Amino acid sequence: MICYFFYKNIAFGLTLFYFEAFAGFSGQSIYDDWYMILLNVLLTSFPVISLGLFEQDVPSDVCLQFPALYQQGPRNLFFDWYRIFGWMGNGFYSSLIIFFLNIIIFYDQAFRMGGQTADMAALGTTMFTCIIWGLNCQLALTMSHFTWIQHLLIWGSIVTWYLFLFIYGMLSPTSSGNAYQLLVEVLAPAPIYWLATLLVTVACNLPTSPISHSRDVSTPWITI
Repeated sequence: MICYFFYKNIAFGLTLFYFEAFAGFSGQSIYDDWYMILLNVLLTSFPVISLGLFEQDVPSDVCLQFPALYQQGPRNLFFDWYRIFGWMGNGFYSSLIIFFLNIIIFYDQAFRMGGQTADMAALGTTMFTCIIWGLNCQLALTMSHFTWIQHLLIWGSIVTWYLFLFIYGMLSPTSSGNAYQLLVEVLAPAPIYWLATLLVTVACNLPTSPISHSRDVSTPWITI
């Protein structure tokens, strides 16, 4: 879980740095302020909590039969510098994919039916959508034990993002700013928005990270 925090903050934070470099360090942000506030408070926090509370490498009855398994923690068998740097490298890779792949997709491309290209609000929201999907899918891939609560919190966080974007866009322009009707009128009708989200999410999670997948697992076991 600690390594995932390294991954999450690097993957998100570096996209801000990349855009600042593109914008000549003007201070302009690619994301709406509310997006950044909700990232750690709501959209990615509950899945991490579910990981800490419900994740199990082996069933509980096996732990009772083999008490030596509890020595893995004090001996740091699964928490070392190799694993930490591996997660940090994974976060760096994800940040590159999220930012530059979106830039390539939307650069000079017709975004709407009228031929208009995507503005900064559309690009930033698409990029943030990819962050939400990428981070939560990465967390799901690291889990070896699923309960319905974990499924609810992981996929519910993604649904919450779309609900927030819809409700936020329904507010008056003085409150929502550039996000006014952004999902309903701009993003949702554009196939490139959904295709970019799918492509970037898959690309972020394609590499088989030796850090997050070094465990010996066959098929995740699901319990209630």
